[in-house]
Amino acid sequence: KIEPGVTMNIQLQDDLTPDCQDMLQLLIGELLLRPFKQEDQDSFVKKYVKEQIQGKLLKFLGSYQEAEKDALKFLNVCIKLISLEKNSQHEAVIVKRNALKLINVAEFAEEAQWRKPQNRVVIKNMSCTKCWFVSDLVVKNDMKCANCDHPYPDEIIEDRLQIEFSSAFKRCLNSDLVCQKCNQVRADNMSQSCPICSGKWTSGAASARIQLDSYKELARHFSYLDFTLNNYFN
Repeated sequence: KIEPGVTMNIQLQDDLTPDCQDMLQLLIGELLLRPFKQEDQDSFVKKYVKEQIQGKLLKFLGSYQEAEKDALKFLNVCIKLISLEKNSQHEAVIVKRNALKLINVAEFAEEAQWRKPQNRVVIKNMSCTKCWFVSDLVVKNDMKCANCDHPYPDEIIEDRLQIEFSSAFKRCLNSDLVCQKCNQVRADNMSQSCPICSGKWTSGAASARIQLDSYKELARHFSYLDFTLNNYFN
């Protein structure tokens, strides 16, 4: 007999600490798999969230030693994913309320509210300065080589960010159509989809404006990028 399994690719977890990522995958994985063995799945999900998920979540948060903001970020992502199951939305509210009490955050505090994450900024073909492993790098607080765990130098990241930003800014000023997936510019007026990845065409200006907001957020952490943005927008 083949037991059901689940493979998760949760982009919302990218900014979480490794411990929080592991716990998130455990909780959501259980929530996805456990109901398969039950006859009354709707009732089971409600009870499972209220008892099992809540118990494990509160235990994890109660022993969490990292910064409060990391715990809160983890909680918001976890509750958002649990709430996607329509039969557990009410229970998710109760779990969040109890978890917020545990970490001493008011239920209606600004930092406790769910916010749609910013568009991710990705640096293509980033090369590690230690092992020369090449990969696409998602820019976030802690950036290390996926192959050897060596941190990328801030100055190299900033140089690449400024190049990527300049490219996005130029796209914002023109009306070219670009691929939603790979950002390839449409070279003709006939193709219905991207010839490289089959992605859909979209307005380069609209896509770039969304991306520019992500660079503004990153500029808080990278001084040279902040200087570049000020030169462009002031």
